[in-house]
Formats: sequence, C-alpha cells, structure tokens
Amino acid sequence: MAEFFHGRAERCELMACAVASNVQLQREHVIQRELIEAGVASTADARLRQKMSETFAAMLQGTGPSFSVLQGAPGAAPPPLAPLASLLVEGGEHIVLPEAAWAPHEGLLSCLTDIATGALAAPELPPLPSDDTLLPEMSQPMEQAQLQATFSVLQGAASAPHMGSVIRMLVQLAQLDGPLRMLGGQPSPCDLQTFQQHLSALANQLNTLHDPNFLGKELQSPVFARAKYELFALQHVQMLVWLQRVQQGLQQGAGKTTPAEVQQFVVQISHAARVLLFQPMLLHSVQVMSYVQSLPPYDAKTEAQPGSMRASMAYPPESATEQDRVEWLLLNLLLQFQTVYKDALCNPGIYTPTYSPGEASLFQGFFRLEEIYTHLIQRFPGVVVMSEQEMQVVTQLCQKINRHFTDGKTIRQCLETNPGSHGKQMLVQSLQLREIPSADYAVREWILPFMMTFTDLLKVLWTLWTQHAKRGAAEAEVRASCEGIARLVGERIVAQLADEELALRAAAASAPKDAAARFSRDFDAADRLREQLAKLGVTLDDQAKTWRAADGRSGSITQVNVSEIHAQKAAKSGAASLDDAEINRLVREREQARYTSDYKTADRLRDQLERHGVSLDVKEREGGEQGASGERVLPEKARRELAKHLRAVTSQSARQCEKALQANGDDIERAADWLISQAEAASKGSPAAAPEEAP
Repeated sequence: MAEFFHGRAERCELMACAVASNVQLQREHVIQRELIEAGVASTADARLRQKMSETFAAMLQGTGPSFSVLQGAPGAAPPPLAPLASLLVEGGEHIVLPEAAWAPHEGLLSCLTDIATGALAAPELPPLPSDDTLLPEMSQPMEQAQLQATFSVLQGAASAPHMGSVIRMLVQLAQLDGPLRMLGGQPSPCDLQTFQQHLSALANQLNTLHDPNFLGKELQSPVFARAKYELFALQHVQMLVWLQRVQQGLQQGAGKTTPAEVQQFVVQISHAARVLLFQPMLLHSVQVMSYVQSLPPYDAKTEAQPGSMRASMAYPPESATEQDRVEWLLLNLLLQFQTVYKDALCNPGIYTPTYSPGEASLFQGFFRLEEIYTHLIQRFPGVVVMSEQEMQVVTQLCQKINRHFTDGKTIRQCLETNPGSHGKQMLVQSLQLREIPSADYAVREWILPFMMTFTDLLKVLWTLWTQHAKRGAAEAEVRASCEGIARLVGERIVAQLADEELALRAAAASAPKDAAARFSRDFDAADRLREQLAKLGVTLDDQAKTWRAADGRSGSITQVNVSEIHAQKAAKSGAASLDDAEINRLVREREQARYTSDYKTADRLRDQLERHGVSLDVKEREGGEQGASGERVLPEKARRELAKHLRAVTSQSARQCEKALQANGDDIERAADWLISQAEAASKGSPAAAPEEAP
C-alpha cells in the first residue's frame, strides 16, 4: 500500500477512472481484522487510538455500534464518509464492503478518492465532558482539614489582580470576631443587628464576585468557557436562595423577647449562615479563582475560541441549529434571572411605600425573563430527550411559574393604576401577605417565592442539558472512532482496487505470453497463465485468437512465430551458425518438399534450420503446412503423436486417425467423436462418410 500512496494524486486519478469504467472492480471487498487493528495501533492521537480500539473490539463482538452512524443526522447534508455507512462486520473477523455499496458508485468512489489523497480531515474527538456539579446543600460544618485546605487556596489567590480584593475580604470575614467566624477561634455571640451587619457584608461579597467589574467582565471573554460561566452563575443563584432562607429565618428573631432567647436564636441562625451559606460560598470562590487563574492572557485582538463567552453571547445566525438556539436561550435566561434575583433580594432600597422606579425596573426585568423563558420552553423538549418523570417535573414547575407571570401582569397593572401607598395596601390584601412587617415590601414578598421556584426550574434544565451534552459527546466519540475505523477500511479498499487495476492492465499485456507458451508446446506453463488470467477476469478464445476482460476490454492474441522461438533457444545454447549460402540451399530444398507435399522432408529441413538459430516465416500456423482441406494446424510429427493417442481410444487405424485429425482441425475430441460415430454407423449398416467430409 505504501507504493500506492506514493504519488497518490496521480495514482488515485487513474484508479478512479479504472473503477468507474470497470464493473468487475465494483465488487465486494473484504478487509481482515488484523489490518484494521494494525492501523488502529498506528493512530497518533492516544485518546482516539484508545476509543477506536474499544469501538472496534465491540464491533467484532457484536456489541458495538454499526457503521450506520456515518450517515449523519436525518435531513442534514450527508457527511463525507456516508458512502461507507454500509460497511458490515462479518464473523467477528473482517469488515466487508458489500457489492451493493457501489450502486451508485460515484459517491463511494469520490469518498475513497478523498481518503486516499488525504482530502478528508482526520477525525477528532470532542472535548472531554466536565465533571462540574452544582453546589451541594450543606447541613454540617466542613471537616477542619478540608476547611484549612480551602482557605489555603484562597489565601494563595488573594493577590490575584482581577478578583483578589473579594477573596481577601472573604478571608477577613472568616477571621473576624463575630457570628460568622471560621478561622482562628470560635464564633462569638452578638445581637441581631450585629448579625445582620455580618450577613449583609457576606452577601455583598457574594454579589461583588459576580459584579460586572469582576466575574461579569468575562461576559465577552474570548477564552472563558460558556459552560463554566453558566455553572458559576447558577451556583451564584443557588447561594442567593440560601441567603434568602437565612433572611427568612432571621425574621423569626423578631418574636424573641428575652436576652437569653435572642442569644440562643443568634447562635442558631449564625450556625445556619455559616453552614448553609458561607461554606458553599468558600468552595464556589475556590472554583472560580482556580479556573480564572488557569485561563491564558487575552486582549481585544484575541480571537474568540469555540464555546467561549464571546462566541456564545452572539445572537444565533440564520444557519444556527435548534440546539444552538436552545443553548443561547439557556445562557441568556440564566443571566437575566441572575440580575433580577439579585435586585429583588439584595437591593431593599427599591421598596418604598409607593410604587417606585426601582420596582418598575424590577417588573421590566421580570417580564423580559418571561419572554426568554417562553421561547426556551417551546424549544427545549424538541432538543432534549426527557423521560416521562423528567417531563412531569418540568411541567409542574412551569405551571407554577406561568401562574406567577400571570399574577405579575395583574400586580403591575394594579400598582401602575394606584401608584400611591393605597396600591401597596391593596396588594397586601389581595395576596394575603399579612405577616410582612410593612406594605412597603409587598412586591418583595410576592416575588421572592417565585425566585425559589424558578431556581428549581433552572437547576432541572441545567441538569437535563448537561446530561444531553454528555450523551452528545459520547455519541460524537463513537462517531469519530467509527470514522477513524472507516478511513482505515477505505485505505485498504483503495489499495486493493489499485492492485486489481494494475493486475487487469498486466493481464492485457500477458495474454500473448499464454499464446507463446501454448504454441511452443509448453502446456503446463500455458495452463498456469490461463488460470492466472481467469482469476483476473480475463478469458481467452483460442479459436478466435482473442482475449476479453470482465470490464468489456478486449484484444487479439498476437500470433506467435514458434519457429523463431525454437531458433532463439538454439542460438542461446551456442548452436553453430550457418552461412548465407547454406541457409538459402536448405530453404530452397524445403520449399521444393512442400510443393511436392513431402511434409516429412519439409519438417526435417525446418528443424535443421532452427537448430542452427534460423527461424522461418510465421505464416505457417504453428509450423504446419497447407493441407488438402485447408490450413494445417500441426506439423506431421505432432499429428502422428496425436494420432497414436486417438488410435488407443478409438481402435481405428493410424491412417484413419490422421485423416480424422486433419479433417477436424487437429481437435482430438472432435476427431474422436467423428470416428466413434462412423464406427456406430458402420455397425448399423449405414454408409460411412469419407473422413475428408467431416465437419
């Protein structure tokens, strides 16, 4: 095969033309497993080599994928290797390209040509799917060793220029004497107001980390992966939920009256804040900083990498797939919700006795969220395959969310119609928000439960999408490994076609060699050459003196001058040469013998000339003479030998056998049939025809 791929472009062009015009080459091809295994072992990419080896072993065992994966997605343009999708595994030992794959042959031939010339890009495995997970909801304090390791990482990142200030503040809060202390001593008791101050400081750092001046700067990064940004944004939303739960628990402290009750309550709520909020926030910060520090430097001229935030934030083009659009909607839904949730939970200044501009802005973001959500939910089930249980979970969450969006329109209309304090009072009564400390926070108390429900939906959608992406990556790995195996099979098929095409061309040239061996009476060599030609689809017609290949090509079998062959052999063996006078004398004597039909003398003189390296004209068919019934096929000596064999079979006289051979073109079978038929006719009393009249 190496010889074939040397000068591959020219050879491929010749091979393609030959295959296109040669039906015989468009046949079933079988490639042994050992050849494929050797090709797999020589694959340069270690990960692809391992996957191809696993896939091929599974194919041979009947448990792996089939080559039908090469067909591509329904309705899409066929991939370059689609013509090889009909490859089959047979007997666990070889790969077969069925003959039916050549109908039509143009696509398959083009595919094989591209493989041979290296026009097809090498298969590539998709990036390894990440093991990223959402933050776990903690209920117990971290082990001391894990806590120390976490802070060690954070302290090492405190000098980072981009987000180091946030990290330093988190470490200081963990060391600060107070209810949230986690380093250098035990948490100290305090009053509710002090606890609220520490909790607000923690919430500020949480939101600052995702501020546009910090992690938010990566929205247009050409290197920050979209999947990572999505994960960190969703983790931020998770922590907003836990912050909301701590704030809700804090409201219960208003009913504590005695100092002992207050102190005990602060101890409990502080423990909850450290475990439920501060600990996962530390783990989140470690993940963010570790990833940010691993990114390469970039500037405005850096080209956006595939899957980066800059590439992902761009609006999908007309050519985008449905999956691309769902991915874009998921990212934008999360970013929009992150902004709305942060304002609703952590910006109490927007809530006033009357309908404020801050609340109006909150509703504007809320309904922008609904718009994105509606587009996504319409498309999501068409892209992501969900089980019945998963579909039920999504449906139930969407029903709750849809009611919130409907209520939101009514509430905004009420507040816009009654922008004064009366509108807030009407809202408290209609929503039955009797436990809120003030009507100022009516909108907040209505929207925060929605935020928790929507966060649950986002987590479900993220999980389903992540599973979908992993399935897609696994399918892409299988497809890439099948493509790699198919390319190896294609290379072997091309090599086979090249060898067969060369052999057919050689067959056309070797047909005269068969004739030469036969006419020189080397029947063993003639039979070997005839068998070799038959294997290559070339048949010989001795009567018509022609050859024909299976692809329709044909030609004449060059008449061989046997006399010349004998003379050449004699000359090579060192026979003495004759002078011109002697040659002319012998030739004249031979012509005189032929004229008088003294064929025995003519043959003897011809043999004498040949023994001295002198050949005669090839017009005598196989050295024979012109007989009474036409051109003789054999010399007298050879015919007499055949007559002996014929006499042994038919029990006829030597003279009768020679005449039968002469009348039947020296065909011993026809001569024998004729003699037997004559004998049977004679036994029945019928007059026998003269041998000269035989057909």
